[in-house]
This record gives sequence, structure tokens and C-alpha cells, in this order.
Amino acid sequence: MDVVLYARSGCHLCDQVELTLLDFRKRYCFSLDIVDIDQSMELSDLYNETIPVICINEKIVAKSPINLVKLEKIFRSIEGSF
Repeated sequence: MDVVLYARSGCHLCDQVELTLLDFRKRYCFSLDIVDIDQSMELSDLYNETIPVICINEKIVAKSPINLVKLEKIFRSIEGSF
């Protein structure tokens, strides 16, 4: 499972979600890529008002505000499908 967190430096919500995803890695097997949207004008335009954004296997599964209970359910359901 490939997970991408679109975030930006100084975003406290992004930091919280990153810590949650790092914790999830203890229970679920996935790669995690953290992308700073401010490094790309295209990504900044796309996600500026919705960060943090989480994609799993190239599909957006959560945008701000992120419900962590629902997010864990998504991880469980995806992992269970493998």
C-alpha cells in the first residue's frame, strides 16, 4: 500500500496527521511519502485550502478536517483486501 501525505511546513494539522500515519505504520504495512505542496505551484494551487490530504494507492481518501477514526477504518479495509 502506498500512502502520500500532502502537507506544508508549519501546518499543525499536517504534523498531527503525519504522527498518526507514523503510528499506523506500526500496525499496517505501507510506504509513506510526505510531499510539501509549497515545492510545486501546481500542488499548492490544487491542495492549498484542503491540506492535509491523504492519498492511498493514488486515490484521495481524506482531506482536512481528517477524522482519525474513519481514517483507521479505511486502512483496515484496504489492508484486509490484500
